[in-house]
Amino acid sequence: MFLVRKKWFEIVQMNNLTTEELIEEGEYSGVNEELTSDNFPFRVCKSKKIKKVRFIETIADCDVFDILSFASTQNFKELTYEEALLFGAQNKELCNKTLCFLHEPWKEKTIVIREDNKNRYIDLYYVYSKTARIMSFLFPFIED
Repeated sequence: MFLVRKKWFEIVQMNNLTTEELIEEGEYSGVNEELTSDNFPFRVCKSKKIKKVRFIETIADCDVFDILSFASTQNFKELTYEEALLFGAQNKELCNKTLCFLHEPWKEKTIVIREDNKNRYIDLYYVYSKTARIMSFLFPFIED
């Protein structure tokens, strides 16, 4: 049902950028208009400066609660939305997959970064809905 990707990525914590600056840094072709500092204020992070990110890939239809349950068995933690924005700005080659960040939802939505051909998009998705079914997404988690 799930694969843990062996390759890991790093995010470097930065505390001096706004949400809009991180989105600009991510060089997206399309941006959801709700992704603003008003809705996603960039909070200062006091934890370690460099974090390792691993992906859980779904290989069968499931819901977000299945993924969170599996992640807990791997000692993985969800990224915050600030870490999701940093990840998108610092890791621009995403392998033509959809990345779904399971941070604390805003109006029941979480950040999604997707790629098709040579375009990148950052959007919001209702992943925590009990009816949301997920297939072929990558879910980034912090490796503890």
